[in-house]
Amino acid sequence: MLTESLLETTSQYLSRRNLTGLAALLAPVHPGDLAELLRRLPESDRVTALLLLPDEQAALVLESLDPDERAALSQALADEQLLALLNEMASDEVTDLIGELPKDRAQRLLRLMRKEDATAVERLLAYPEGTAGALMTTDVATIGPHLTVADAIRAVRERGQEAELLYYVYVTELARLVGVVTLRELIAARSDRLIGDMMHTRLVTVAPLDDQEAVATLARKYSLLAVPVVDEPGHLLGAVTSDDLVSVVEAEGTEDVLGLTGAVGGAQLRARTFPWEMLAKRSGFLVINLFLDILAVLVISRFTNTLEATLALAFFIPALMASAGNVGAQSLALAVRGLATGRFGRKAWRQVGREGSTGALVGAVCGLVVGVFAALWQQSLALGAVVGGAMWGALVIAAPLGMAIPLTMDRLGVDPAITSGPLITTIADIFALILYFVLAIQLLKALGP
Repeated sequence: MLTESLLETTSQYLSRRNLTGLAALLAPVHPGDLAELLRRLPESDRVTALLLLPDEQAALVLESLDPDERAALSQALADEQLLALLNEMASDEVTDLIGELPKDRAQRLLRLMRKEDATAVERLLAYPEGTAGALMTTDVATIGPHLTVADAIRAVRERGQEAELLYYVYVTELARLVGVVTLRELIAARSDRLIGDMMHTRLVTVAPLDDQEAVATLARKYSLLAVPVVDEPGHLLGAVTSDDLVSVVEAEGTEDVLGLTGAVGGAQLRARTFPWEMLAKRSGFLVINLFLDILAVLVISRFTNTLEATLALAFFIPALMASAGNVGAQSLALAVRGLATGRFGRKAWRQVGREGSTGALVGAVCGLVVGVFAALWQQSLALGAVVGGAMWGALVIAAPLGMAIPLTMDRLGVDPAITSGPLITTIADIFALILYFVLAIQLLKALGP
């Protein structure tokens, strides 16, 4: 765990150029803590501290950094220095880092790498970002089905140093994936037992072009630490491991949360992002939302006479719009989460009806509270009935609407997290205003002041 004492001692060693003492100080520190330490050091000292570490430890530190931080630090390293670290990294991590570098430098490093390593990285770079192929590692342990357990364990020992994940040992025949065994099963089995007799043949696999979120969903559903990637004939290409799956879940969750607010493209949270870069990413749906807000203004303008006759109606417009928008946003969050986790299944549209029932109950409570307050405050039973009734009706509409919009977007093949957020609040507001004023005209005319 990074402590202020470690940070202070590191800074002192760097200022005194006591590099021998600093190397000894940092050697036992966890790579994750070292990554945090580098973030808090001046840029001029980060390379110095990194190069004092053994190559294997320095490579793990690079893997622990955020993409922008890793790219900036890699740019400060000479080709030979960076190449030494790349040789210690898994193929998928190397692919990520190479992809973050300028094209000319990436090509230069690929020429310097071992031919088989460069070929593997170039193959991974060819897959589109966000797919299983781009995410997978080719460093997996494989054995044949005709080996005995004793022979398989010897093979894993010989080649296991190269594997990123050793818990699963994949069984291949002519490069085709035919089964899998766990390391635990290998160790516990009789030494003369054949792998083909004990391997699991009901496999959960993905294709290289499958979306990374679908891979994460499969891993969660079947409690897998890795998901093998196979091509159409069934050849094993690699595997998407648990660390990458965690990153996918985090990235997709961040994207969904930012999308709910309309911060399209904002999932890449970068300290050096320029304002005009964010302008292009965030202004589109804000402009659409602005036009919807103008519709709300036009709705209010059509009922000017009603407002002039009963000025107190204007006092409750903010509460009505805020409540409708908030309830709609709550339903939206439930819908996006349900779609992301696959929990809705084929019964997704039943949730719309359930949200309508929830909206009715919530609306009854909120409507009663605000209606009683309006009646007592303005000494008008009619106004209380209008405000309370409008509040109830607005929430009855907003709740299922917040569920229906993302479900519709998903059915149309559009990301519901990105498109629904900016729409639901304003649309719910417009419906709430129309209901409010129509109810006001009818009830105030019927009940009087």
